[in-house]
Amino acid sequence: MIIRKAIRVFIWTLVAVLMLFFLFPYLKAKFIYLKVSNDPSLMEFKRCKLIRYDFVVENPNPFTFVDLYTRKYRGIDFQYLDTLSEFHIKYNYMIKVQLNDYKIVTVSLLGRWDLSESVSVASLIKKMENDSSMINLIKNSDVKECHYEWPYFVYTGKHDIIKYDNQSGITYFKKEKPSVALRLSSYTQIFQKMVKEKGFDYDDFDSLRFIKISYTWRLQGFSIAFRNDFIEVGNYGDPLNLKFLPISDSIDPIFLLPQILKHLLSSGLSDIYIKQKLTLRETGATRLADYYKKGKEVIDASRVVGYFQYQWLTDSWLDQLHGGLRIKVYFTYFKDRKNIEMVRTGTSTGNFYENITLYPITKVINLDVIKQIAPNVDTSSIGFKITYEGRIMLTFLYEKYQYEVDAETGEFSKKRYFPGMADIFPYDQHLYRSMEWTVNNRRKKR
Repeated sequence: MIIRKAIRVFIWTLVAVLMLFFLFPYLKAKFIYLKVSNDPSLMEFKRCKLIRYDFVVENPNPFTFVDLYTRKYRGIDFQYLDTLSEFHIKYNYMIKVQLNDYKIVTVSLLGRWDLSESVSVASLIKKMENDSSMINLIKNSDVKECHYEWPYFVYTGKHDIIKYDNQSGITYFKKEKPSVALRLSSYTQIFQKMVKEKGFDYDDFDSLRFIKISYTWRLQGFSIAFRNDFIEVGNYGDPLNLKFLPISDSIDPIFLLPQILKHLLSSGLSDIYIKQKLTLRETGATRLADYYKKGKEVIDASRVVGYFQYQWLTDSWLDQLHGGLRIKVYFTYFKDRKNIEMVRTGTSTGNFYENITLYPITKVINLDVIKQIAPNVDTSSIGFKITYEGRIMLTFLYEKYQYEVDAETGEFSKKRYFPGMADIFPYDQHLYRSMEWTVNNRRKKR
């Protein structure tokens, strides 16, 4: 009988020890959680609803069973829902607690804002909700929730957004229905004055968005009349800047083909020659958004800046020379004027002309002519250039000289080559260069 009792006690003791052994990791974690959550430094969060908590451990993915018993706890992340707000806004934020030997080292808001007796989440909330500008926005918006994204408290609603930086105040907002009080703010007063130059007033905008970084601010206006574009007023520039920004600057300029062909005809080429010898290879364009209001009508005055690139067939060895002779027609098209302007024709933005003369290429020199001028020249380095009179020139570097050879007559000139030297180009060259850079960069991302 005694032996049976001893065996029974032994078995239950063994079971208890095994249960404690297997439950130890859970009990250890529970003990740490209770100890930390009841620490005085976390007392203010007793008013909050705990959504979840997660341990930060040194080895989050144990490889052996023993790791569960030897792991070190580096901290605990608490996710809270705070309803302290006077405006019934639900604050959702994470408190990070750093531990050392199960003792609290630091308590911070999302690991970015260290909390203490003098700096609490409650004091941060009260500071924001006592800001007169913030009160005005909250009362006249549909924001219901707030979460922390360093360095901003982000207030969100069905339509409206407000971002608040504890150091510099309101840094961003987007409102669908701006209030009368908002219209009287200094930023909005400047905005209204600037957009009036375009014929717009405050009621023309469906929503506003405000962005502030340090001392630089921007106020953006959105309207269905602008489709995917928006207007922006900011204190960058001298003294203030107003511009329209396209959400998408992609545009296919093929609808302008008849006007481009008309330009080529006026340059001196016949319709038959264009059809036989000029093959359209590529188009590219960007759209520079712009609008103004005339009466009750919003006019789209956006500019389309682009080019049409043709391969000029010569039925000679030039057609096989790294892609052949390519001619580009650069243009700027104003949508409200329905006509292309600032037309330039050439081989590149570094070689184009206004009102250039073009004529059919009837003959091309033999490659031997080039070899006589520069015996050891690498033909793959030969480029193309066009003159104002429409003469096609073959260009290349040879023995520190820059050569230009007339593709039809073989006449040539040379001058000492000095790297870094640049010619003076037409005033709109930067516009077309910027357009080509944007088009090429956009194609690389596809």
